[in-house]
Amino acid sequence: PGSLRQRAFGLTVFVIVGLIPITLASLIGPNPPALLAFLFIMSAGFTWSARYGDRLAHVGWVLSTWLTLVLGFKVWDSITFNFVGYASGSLMVVFAAIVPPILRSADPASAADRSPLVLPRTIRLAELLSMVLIRASAITLAAFIGQRYFQFNAFWVALTTVLMMPPEVKIHWNRSLNRAIGTVLGAIAGFGLVSLKGSNELMLQAVEIIMAFMLIVTIRRKPYGLFVFFLSIFIITQLGLQGIEVARAGGMERVVATLIGIGIAIVNNAILVSIVHRLRNEGEKAQSENGF
Repeated sequence: PGSLRQRAFGLTVFVIVGLIPITLASLIGPNPPALLAFLFIMSAGFTWSARYGDRLAHVGWVLSTWLTLVLGFKVWDSITFNFVGYASGSLMVVFAAIVPPILRSADPASAADRSPLVLPRTIRLAELLSMVLIRASAITLAAFIGQRYFQFNAFWVALTTVLMMPPEVKIHWNRSLNRAIGTVLGAIAGFGLVSLKGSNELMLQAVEIIMAFMLIVTIRRKPYGLFVFFLSIFIITQLGLQGIEVARAGGMERVVATLIGIGIAIVNNAILVSIVHRLRNEGEKAQSENGF
């Protein structure tokens, strides 16, 4: 949100703050209970910050997504590699968001500066506490399920849950349906390609490159399920480089993990919407009774 100048500042904050979960997860190491506690605390913190304006809402949401990836990729194995990867990816995002408008001769401050980075709290304290506890618990539960029951997609349940719970307090039925359909169809198509190409690594790598291109093309376009479809093919193909059995097992895990993550997100948001609606009604009723 906001002008080019504001977006550049927001991205810079994201890049700097994003180093925190990488560093802390690497210090904790492969300790599942401690990592789950860390995930709960960080998710709660990001949810809390998200109620201080749209800009922080998006930064907190992206960092919650990133945090699940940090834990899934086991950053303690190679902290230097993960720092380099994160810095490189962040610079690519900054480049994609900032450079094209500048090349089109856009004035960095020409758009109205809609808001500063941090606004006064935009939600009542009771509603905020409910959001923090429910969302952090949902993400942690999803991570526990993935950690406990999945081999190839250990962080996918938590990632899906986060992605189906953007900053707004509402149930994203369309987004969830798109993700479910795109994942299932992509897994079928990906496994079909792996079965067809067999052990021909060159052909599988060519498919990966094509799918990567399609991801770039569809990342901001509708329907969302199309992007998920190509992403699933990309991942199943990548697993196929390790063998057809790995692709089959990983594909099935991805489908199941996605459906579980969607279910957790829907239940979480349904509870949250109900609680927030009740709290708002109580707040409005109290204000009315007090003559405000």
